[in-house]
Order: sequence, then structure tokens, then C-alpha cells
Amino acid sequence: MKVICLAKTGPKGPASRYRIYQYIPHLRERGMDVEVLPAFPDRYVDLAGSPAAGASAQRSLLVIAGFLRRLGHFARAMRADLVVIEREFFPAFPPLFEMLLRVFRRGYILEFDDAIFLSFGRRMKYPVTVKMARRVIVGNEYLARYARQFNDRVEVVPTVVDSSRYVPREDYRLSSPPRIGWVGLPYNFPHLRMVSPALKKVCEKWEARLVVFSGRSPDLPLPVEFVPWSEEREPEVISSFDAGIMPLADTPFARGKCGLKILQYMAAGVPVVASPVGVNRDIISDGVNGFLAASHREWEEKISILLSDENLRERMGREGRKTVEERFDLSLWKDEVARIYLEETSR
Repeated sequence: MKVICLAKTGPKGPASRYRIYQYIPHLRERGMDVEVLPAFPDRYVDLAGSPAAGASAQRSLLVIAGFLRRLGHFARAMRADLVVIEREFFPAFPPLFEMLLRVFRRGYILEFDDAIFLSFGRRMKYPVTVKMARRVIVGNEYLARYARQFNDRVEVVPTVVDSSRYVPREDYRLSSPPRIGWVGLPYNFPHLRMVSPALKKVCEKWEARLVVFSGRSPDLPLPVEFVPWSEEREPEVISSFDAGIMPLADTPFARGKCGLKILQYMAAGVPVVASPVGVNRDIISDGVNGFLAASHREWEEKISILLSDENLRERMGREGRKTVEERFDLSLWKDEVARIYLEETSR
């Protein structure tokens, strides 16, 4: 059985990595011949939100090249037994190719983990894209409520992590200097800036630093240790955090996010502080497996509480790891994804 997955990016893009690529080994074990065809290379991810001179022009060229690449992908998709489209066939392009797949082949499974239907160029396109899909896989209930307006065959598969990649912390003694960690793409730096006043006060009080594990260093008014992102070092770097943070503005788009940062911190046994937005409130039981913080005062207080109490860091870190193992581990969901794919090829 030939399965073509039309991913947005290569494995460097977190959405594609966690929603598509990490399932491939298991799908192949289940007898599927899976091929992933990304529209954009890693360089596209590197340039996301970059202020560097020429970055916008480079990204435009990659978009043109990506569209030409997708034309070749379409020819291969037309010969597949099953096509899985991550988000859309091509960004901001009318759903023509999705329509052709529906009419001349067996259709497609649509997979998305962000509220991209709110973004420019998709408000009119996305209802049609969702409606034409044979089945829709989304990352949380917020996205499912949107999709069910146009399609009855909607499955919720949360974004999950492979906890076996992470060795949970055993030593919860505070680092010197204390390390408050954040992992993510540079275009999400505005969320960090939103809580920078609170982070600055914490850093001043505790002589701490913000460790940013990303594609480039942010411009923030506080001590920052920049660690260039790499997939290989991800478990090691995240495990070095004394606390992991996930600030989010409470916007319709942010409510569609799937809490990946939180799950990565938890898998490493790192205690978490996050905004009470969207799925964050489902993952975190405030005061049990992490803290939720809405105001600057709450951010300052809750990070400070964690830094001041080794036993609390350990208890929350272990509870977070337990949350991942019991609800958000790849081992719990890989058979569900395989089932959906196999059902669609047998229809």
C-alpha cells in the first residue's frame, strides 16, 4: 500500500516533524510504503521571521521553487493508494489540486495542528479544503470544532512526543546560574517579549538567565543564553532547564496551538509555567504538574516559586513526565494513526 504524505517542510519544521515524520517508522512496520514529500526545505524554516537583509527575497524564491516541486509531487500523489495532506497542498493557493485528488483519485486525509484557517488567504479556501477531505485529523478540540462545521469525519489526535528520547531529570538542584528555558521557532519570539518584564525581574532577583533553544537569538532586555537548535541535542538541552516556559497571547490563533513545548519540557521531567490558553489548560493541572500564569505578576511569582523550592521542582517534574507517559506519548497514539490510514485505504 503506497502512502504519500505531502508535508509542509522537512523534519526541521516542528509541525511536520511531530505530526508526520515521527509516525513513519511505525506505519512502515504496519506494512505501509510511506513516502514524505515536503514542499519546503530546511532553509525555509531557518528564514521564518528572519530580520536579516535579503531573507524575504530568499523566502520568496523558496516559495516559487516549492510550488514547482509540488507539481511533481502531485503527479506522484495521483498514483498513490492514500494521500495525506499536512495543512494544504500549497500555502494560500486555491484548493484546485485537492479538488483533482477528490475527483480523479480516492481523495485525501487532511491533517492540521494550527488555526491556519484564520490566516490571510485561507478564510475562504479552508472550508472547501476541509469539506472535500475523506477524513480530517486535528490536534485538539478547538480545531475539531472548526472542522466539524464542514466535515463529519473528524479525528482528534493530539500532538505527542516520544518520551523514550528523553531521560527524565534525577538531579533537581538549582543550576548556577538558574536556567529558565524556552524552545521554539524565531517567529514565536513575540510571545517571549510579552512576558519579558516578568522574566527580567526574575532574572534580576535570582541572577538567572533565559536559555533560548531556537534558530537565532532574540532581542530581549534580560540575560539570554542562546543555544542553536538541533534535533539531536533537543533532549539534552531541554533537560538542562530548571524550568520551562510557554507564554502565549490569548488570541483565536493561539487557542489552536497544541502545547508541544509543554510536552517536551514534561517529557524531560522539567517543571513548566505556561499561559492558560487553549490546550495548555487541558495539559496542565495548575499546581500539580505545572503552573499556569496569566499576568506579569503571576509569571514572576510562579517562576520564582519553582526556583526557590527544589522539592517542588522535583514533584512537578515527575508529575509532568507521568502526564506525558499516560496521555501524550507516541506509543499511545501510533496505532490510532495507523488505524485511520488503513481504514481509508480499505474504503
